[in-house]
Amino acid sequence: MKETDSGKYYHANGSEENMVFLGEDPLTYRLLTKDRKVMVEGTLSSETDGYAREGRWIEYYSNGKPKTTGYYYKNNPVGQWEKYYPSGRLKETYTLALIYNEENFYCMTGSYREYHENGQLKTDGLYKASIDNNAKDTIYVEDPITGQQIMKLMPTRRPKPEKMGIWETYSASGELLKKEDNH
Repeated sequence: MKETDSGKYYHANGSEENMVFLGEDPLTYRLLTKDRKVMVEGTLSSETDGYAREGRWIEYYSNGKPKTTGYYYKNNPVGQWEKYYPSGRLKETYTLALIYNEENFYCMTGSYREYHENGQLKTDGLYKASIDNNAKDTIYVEDPITGQQIMKLMPTRRPKPEKMGIWETYSASGELLKKEDNH
């Protein structure tokens, strides 16, 4: 561990390969390579047991360009998210909504856009959240006879993204290739 005026550096997972920087007020988090290139950065909240991602987070490619940007609320991804190509051009934009259905789930909703590497629009459409009544979650329970932990599939009602309205797909030159109506 090394201290500076603005925070502390720690070795990630006890390894010399990566370091974690924790700044003070707000609690800033940065994952750095051994040559101090930022891999991931954002802010943390300590309102819950332990720390939770809160606010805007950015993940970077090794060339320093953003890979993914988005927002967290109590460690759940929410709001506008963007993914980029290694060149720095926008690859995809979408919105994640936090949906409470006996527990927290997040689901893609609203506008979705995907771009070709040359910057031309590739896909444009909308998602809505619908409930998947056939979803199953894996949980571990204690076997009452042996006392061992066993895996069990439990039915759950989980939201899933579903296409709605008009979806359009374009070629890299901008030509409309497909128009699909999802009513």
